[in-house]
Amino acid sequence: MVADRGRHREDSEPMTAINIATKTLLAAAPVTAIVGQRIYPVFASEGAKLPHIVVHLIHEEDNDNLVGAMKYRRSRVSLELRTAGDIPTLFTLAPLVIAAMQDKINYSIAGCTATISKEGTDITDASDLTGADGVPQVTRRIMDFSIWWR
Repeated sequence: MVADRGRHREDSEPMTAINIATKTLLAAAPVTAIVGQRIYPVFASEGAKLPHIVVHLIHEEDNDNLVGAMKYRRSRVSLELRTAGDIPTLFTLAPLVIAAMQDKINYSIAGCTATISKEGTDITDASDLTGADGVPQVTRRIMDFSIWWR
């Protein structure tokens, strides 16, 4: 097992909506006070310490106008907040993530300009890996955000 497999590496990856979301969350002190640096693009390694956040890309497009591509990508990312069966921590973390991500207009990050807003999906789930005692070992909340960026 590689402990940081899938982890964002600032020196080697181009800017993407996943990286914008990851960097935005890593810059939010209230979020990192709970999850530390455990914010992973696409997947968390097996055995990754909880709580953590996994950032998924749901959709991305570059719309056209009359002169061609706008070169302003519209992306939708899904943030999966995971805790170790700890529902109070999950409910503390979620509004902090929302505050860190939403209402960013012409937001500059790593040489990129982005506008971020909350989308409709917001699901709380405690069904993963339920232990023999019936208590969930992993609880999660999945929230989507729209990111327009260039």
